[in-house]
Amino acid sequence: GPYLPLITLMFAGAVTVVLQPTDFPNGGGGFNGRFGTGALTTSTPPVRRPSIATGDTAFYRYIVVVAAIMFLLALLHVATKPGRAWAAIRESEPAALAAGVNITLYKMWAFALASFMAGVAGCLLAAQVGVPRAITFQTQDSLTLAATALIGGIYSLWGAMVAGVFNQVLPFLFQAQWGVNTNFLLIIFGAGLLQVLLTAPGGLVEQFGDVRTGQAGRHQPERGQRAVPAADVRVGEDVGGDVLAAALLPEAGGPRLRCAELEHPQPAPPARPPPRDLRIR
Repeated sequence: GPYLPLITLMFAGAVTVVLQPTDFPNGGGGFNGRFGTGALTTSTPPVRRPSIATGDTAFYRYIVVVAAIMFLLALLHVATKPGRAWAAIRESEPAALAAGVNITLYKMWAFALASFMAGVAGCLLAAQVGVPRAITFQTQDSLTLAATALIGGIYSLWGAMVAGVFNQVLPFLFQAQWGVNTNFLLIIFGAGLLQVLLTAPGGLVEQFGDVRTGQAGRHQPERGQRAVPAADVRVGEDVGGDVLAAALLPEAGGPRLRCAELEHPQPAPPARPPPRDLRIR
């Protein structure tokens, strides 16, 4: 849920308060920053870029290539065995565990993959900034990024692209093209975040996808039932060691695992007593 990113943002804000008095990493190279390269001056060497992308235009192309590779890496994981296991865990951990999915392994796998991609992005950002300092990474930017990610859709890779448009293209249009103060974007992002959280937890990508395919408003739960979507796990497919044995969900486009039925199975009807012999003897 949203609790993990909220706790992460709170931790990031606390760390920023600690780092700003020391001005870490002080604009220098390496972990020691300025303390390893002397006083911070105009001659302080910036973070070194790759030899094939020293110029701004070449470095932009380099970033596009690396971003495409990371995107394909994420798509590869989603379309293969790890993605099916993550889908099952996301819908219902008890059902995934009953199906033989190693929950601990795939959760650690997800964190490791996300950390690797975030590290690559951080290296590219440091090389683009040149002289990274604590004041370069404001907590407000992290909050804006989290809000745009929720608006775009955190359950889809395409939602990340929509979030990038909201986070980078809209400020450019407001400031450079229309001459509007970019602080108004905070109001727009706040309203969009409330709209997404209240009406479309899957973000704009899922909302417009449902409208386009005519799925909006379908498969609503009955009164007193909880809406649990079907995980993208095929019946008879080995995602964690054991073969799945699950109910069928034909309306989802094929035989799939219906986690709601595994988590809350319907009780069997009581056996009817045998008929009594009412003949008069």
